[in-house]
Amino acid sequence: GHERGLFVDLGSGDGEAVKQAVQMGYRRAVGVELNFTLYALAQFRRLFFWTRDERARSNFFCRNLFHYDIKESDTIFFFVVTPLLIPISEKIAKECRAGTQVLAYRFPLPLSTKHGDDDDDGDESETPYAKLVFDEEEMRIYQCLGAEQQDTDTTPKRWCSTSVEVQDSHYDSSKVIP
Repeated sequence: GHERGLFVDLGSGDGEAVKQAVQMGYRRAVGVELNFTLYALAQFRRLFFWTRDERARSNFFCRNLFHYDIKESDTIFFFVVTPLLIPISEKIAKECRAGTQVLAYRFPLPLSTKHGDDDDDGDESETPYAKLVFDEEEMRIYQCLGAEQQDTDTTPKRWCSTSVEVQDSHYDSSKVIP
């Protein structure tokens, strides 16, 4: 079985996934939510309606998910809008260690990068950063691969070759894509 240490919900909304993670046996569950109203609702529910044990093993942070470090996460969950799929995939590739499970609701993640030999014959290959281990209805679970399983080339790879434009005033692409 997978280690149930730290569960992180990126874009945690009202906090329901965090509560479910604690109830499923995760030692610690964290929700990261940018919208203050949703963050406040999650905190209210946690403080007044959750058990003492659920409160002790959970927390919420009101901040941009791109500014939250996910390196120690064992499981990451998110349900985000499509313009964020590439930047969130880059974050996962950069920060997650081998074995981290990524639960993506509704939208598949672009979890490989194309690289070729720069001639015009169209030969390209893909380097996977995670493998799909579950795909039913609208839930997909990926397992991150370690650097040794990705490629022998140690130069950092970008997830996409073009910049991403997002119509969200809270999202600064210069802080996400190098």
